[in-house]
Amino acid sequence: MIEANRNSTIAAMRGSGADIGIAWTATSTAASSSTSTAASSRVITWWPAGRGFLKRYPGSRIVHDPRLTWNTIDIVKQFGGEAVMCRSGHAFIKQRMREVDASMAAR
Repeated sequence: MIEANRNSTIAAMRGSGADIGIAWTATSTAASSSTSTAASSRVITWWPAGRGFLKRYPGSRIVHDPRLTWNTIDIVKQFGGEAVMCRSGHAFIKQRMREVDASMAAR
């Protein structure tokens, strides 16, 4: 998330010829070496979830916090799941997952 910290990931990607790099931090970030742009985990979360998890478990409830609404609801629906919004915070999300029998959470 900190702009200055992205430079080492982008430099490593350029040095190796990679098209994308993912730095697993507290929030994780994906970066493109060709454009030197970065996307937070909120943007990249649903690519693996939509293609993998929801295909394997259609109809699953996915709990998400309000910061993920712009793409989460559409992608969860596209892959046959049900998006359930919840207040931000680990404890709130865990509780909401139990309440709605969710199989995954994104935050």
